[in-house]
Amino acid sequence: MHFSTLLVQTTIIFGSLGFSNPIAEDEPKPPQETKILAQRLAVAPPVVKPPEPKPSQYPYGTPDLNEFQYRDWKANDQTDIANAKKIHQAFRDWKSLALAGKSQATENGEIFERWFKKNDHKRVLAVFDRMITPAGDPNPEAQARIADLINEQKDFDSRCSKNTCSAHWDEIGKAGTGVHIKDWVRKPKECVDLPPEKSIINANSYAFFAMNAYYNAKCHGNNIGPPVSTSDDHDEIDD
Repeated sequence: MHFSTLLVQTTIIFGSLGFSNPIAEDEPKPPQETKILAQRLAVAPPVVKPPEPKPSQYPYGTPDLNEFQYRDWKANDQTDIANAKKIHQAFRDWKSLALAGKSQATENGEIFERWFKKNDHKRVLAVFDRMITPAGDPNPEAQARIADLINEQKDFDSRCSKNTCSAHWDEIGKAGTGVHIKDWVRKPKECVDLPPEKSIINANSYAFFAMNAYYNAKCHGNNIGPPVSTSDDHDEIDD
């Protein structure tokens, strides 16, 4: 049998059995440095992300004194402009709502008792005092916290991951009530139905109370009734 034929047969037999070919064992191997270089070249280069845009004040006009910062809102994008203006207007409305709540928290009247039951109105008033000054300016403590927050464009229409309702902050809520304020419930009917010990430390109770006081004043004292069923709960407030 010719040697070349024997070589081919040996290769086929050992290959089919899963063994290495003993004849091929003496073939030269690449040096270790070559293997390392090949491995390094096979690794994809790291992805370099562009630098994150820096936050700025309200980009479409004069910022409100109590407004947070904005990031990645496009200067000429009409959708961004429209959405940012909604947020900006909410900051402007905040003053009126806070002042209305503050004015109604001076005594235990009908609107007060709807949202806070028989709680001491002085504790609720103390919370509003820490939100806004008598002149209608944001309290420096609240203003400092808001100024540190950044409104990301990508988060618009999403529930914020960080509470922005100032009643949550201990230097405002807890300083006024003596207890940390949190979200026990969020919807209007749920807030109305809270027991007294929970209503005074529920953040949305302050929001709905202020809104009720504001619109009652706008309607010239024609008192707006309380929510009577969960069908009113579309008014849930997202912090």
